[in-house]
Amino acid sequence: MKNQAAQWDGQSKAKILGYKIFVGILNTVGLNPAYFLLRFVSFYYFLFSKPNRYIREYFIKAHHYSKWKAFWAVYKNNYIFGQTILDKVAQMAGVKTNFEFIHEGGEVLDKVAALGKGGILVSAHTGNWEIAGQGLNRLNTQFNILMYENERANIKEYMNDVMKKKKINVIAINEETKSHIIELHKAFSNNELLV
Repeated sequence: MKNQAAQWDGQSKAKILGYKIFVGILNTVGLNPAYFLLRFVSFYYFLFSKPNRYIREYFIKAHHYSKWKAFWAVYKNNYIFGQTILDKVAQMAGVKTNFEFIHEGGEVLDKVAALGKGGILVSAHTGNWEIAGQGLNRLNTQFNILMYENERANIKEYMNDVMKKKKINVIAINEETKSHIIELHKAFSNNELLV
């Protein structure tokens, strides 16, 4: 199980046509119909994705699920993962949703931004930093997010066009050239924030 996790390359298994279909549905009829289609797409990956057997083993060994319960937990895992991607795309593409964001401790960020000296925000946030970063736009300062980003070029380019509300700068970790270190230095030199 550990060997498979270490081999993940950071790229989605979907093709660009799949992304275009989902974005078209989001833009024309909204999030709920996209969730409906996702049920079928998730089922496809549930049936044909090789790593699912390792996820199933995880549920059995770590959570002591029965084989039957683990079987369905894998489908649910695929579906929920797909939902998080759809939610991110919908939010950042400007699709009308019923999402509500609550910002706790915002007064601390207000003070840091008002100083104009940049800084590092360390958080236990485990969700999607690109969406969370949208809530930081109110502070009128440049934000950078350091993250692993290895999506295929054609999908990345398409999604950057779709996500018109993306006002944060993603600094992609590049293990070969270490160019992210230069980008971090530039951000700090410009008194920008890193989250």
